[in-house]
Amino acid sequence: MQPRRLHHTTDQGTLWCTHVGVASLYRLLPEYAGAPQDIGRMRERLEKEVLHELGHTFGLVHCRQPWCVMAASRLPEEIDLKDLQFCDACAEYLQRPGRGSVVGGRDHPR
Repeated sequence: MQPRRLHHTTDQGTLWCTHVGVASLYRLLPEYAGAPQDIGRMRERLEKEVLHELGHTFGLVHCRQPWCVMAASRLPEEIDLKDLQFCDACAEYLQRPGRGSVVGGRDHPR
């Protein structure tokens, strides 16, 4: 079975994506770690994780900049330390014209 091909057309051409990202609320809830319920913190974590997963669908790999939204997060508290944006290198990769079919970010500057 072929994966469904998603695309997004920009003024620089069409970006094709065959990847899927999943973000779960379960481990993002502050009460998961025994903290009091905090809807604002959970919402901010979810926004960062969704942006992170979208980055993967467009070929980005984990970034070494700890504040970049593409940095790996093993614990929910690590998500809190990240910005809700890509570092310059990740943003530049996403804006490169002519990337064609995204297959894994092999040329991403780590």
